[in-house]
Amino acid sequence: MKILSKITLFAVIMTIFSSTNVISNEIQIPSQNRDKLDLTIYNNDLSLVTDSRNIKIDTGINNIAFEDISSEILPETAIIKIKNASILEQNFDYQLITYKNLLNKNIGKTVITITTNPSNGKNIKEEATLISANPNIILQFKDRIEANFSGRIAFTNISNELTTKPTLFVKLDNLTNNSKNMKLSYLSNGISWKTNYVADLDEINSILDLNSWISITNHSGTDFNNANIQLVAGNINKTRSTSRQPELMMMDGVAEAGFSANRMMVKSASSSISQENFADYHIYTIPRRIDIKDKQNKQISLFTKKDIKFDKKYIITSPLGSYYRSNGDFEKRNPEIEITFKNNINSLNAPLPKGVVRFYKNNKFIGENNITNTPINEEIKLTIGKAFDIFVDGKITDSKKISKNIFENSYEITFNNSKNSPAKIEFTQNVYGTNWEILKENITSKKEKSNTIKWELEIPAKTKKKLEYQIRVTN
Repeated sequence: MKILSKITLFAVIMTIFSSTNVISNEIQIPSQNRDKLDLTIYNNDLSLVTDSRNIKIDTGINNIAFEDISSEILPETAIIKIKNASILEQNFDYQLITYKNLLNKNIGKTVITITTNPSNGKNIKEEATLISANPNIILQFKDRIEANFSGRIAFTNISNELTTKPTLFVKLDNLTNNSKNMKLSYLSNGISWKTNYVADLDEINSILDLNSWISITNHSGTDFNNANIQLVAGNINKTRSTSRQPELMMMDGVAEAGFSANRMMVKSASSSISQENFADYHIYTIPRRIDIKDKQNKQISLFTKKDIKFDKKYIITSPLGSYYRSNGDFEKRNPEIEITFKNNINSLNAPLPKGVVRFYKNNKFIGENNITNTPINEEIKLTIGKAFDIFVDGKITDSKKISKNIFENSYEITFNNSKNSPAKIEFTQNVYGTNWEILKENITSKKEKSNTIKWELEIPAKTKKKLEYQIRVTN
């Protein structure tokens, strides 16, 4: 059934002005009254909003509409602070004026239907009762009931339960007649951040430049203008409990203390983003106030580090088994390309939030991978693709059963490097058994783990190299 999702503008405007949606003596606090806005944004689609606004109210009972808040607010986490006043009630009204909500609120009520006369193009208006809107619209006219109405629907009234913007309604008892500052803190979904890295490789000198960008995404249904921003890196735990006020109160104190300290750091340091440890997390503070519009993705530079030493090698794990009469061979397996660099005092020397690292060489994209939250003094290993000009062949040349629980396998692995430059290859063989030993090998290996053998080889350009080894396994 075709339905035009527009409503008659005149009817809506007139209804808004004549509606009883505005509570008697209600005081509206729009975002223009804002004194300060702090956002603490987490990785997992969660943020702590601390919104302070100025207001002048009389003594006694006051009804206040705190407007322009996130439509993704978790209402049970809202905390209001105002001096010399007691909060009596608070209600979050998040039923916005939408076509669907207008239909639902007008069930059983009279609406105006509009169709077009095909012969002259004029509108035909009729009154009807809206019987149902879910899943289909059903209308009762004076002489009929229609379930497949193809025209437009105009509404003559708007429920006072619908609002034009997300609003928190507060009833409070004010003890002093003067200007006040009202602070609302709440947790909200719909705001998140992530990190993107761009690595530019110089393979001749084995160095890379790393640029890091923070991306903040806002799908909260409201704009956050002139906001102080802190970003928390780390995985905080969230429960499904609806009682979260103690958690919010703790976080509210953290946010206030953090912003105060970080502003001092920025003034004495530079205009770049500052980082500090807090509890078991890392906090990044943007040193200037920024605007984050609804439905916006904002990118901000985190850091740029140049001339970071890196190592490139090709890694492959043998698919050959270690049991008696295991699978016999494999052909033309391309190894993965692995880039390794250290996060230490000689390179990055900074904690790295999790994100995607995209690698470029000579202005060409060559691969990407994810990094986890990485502290200082950790090594970063990222595979970015598979080599085209390097492949590996392998086979089991002999398999012997020495006794009931002992057997031996002999292996031959051939590495082919068709590149114009040498290639470092790391080859791994997994061995499964109670005990095992290498009886012979033509290239020295090292025991990586209890069931892993690893060989590191350098294959000259345009050449092949063979690795031969024999393993005895005891079960």
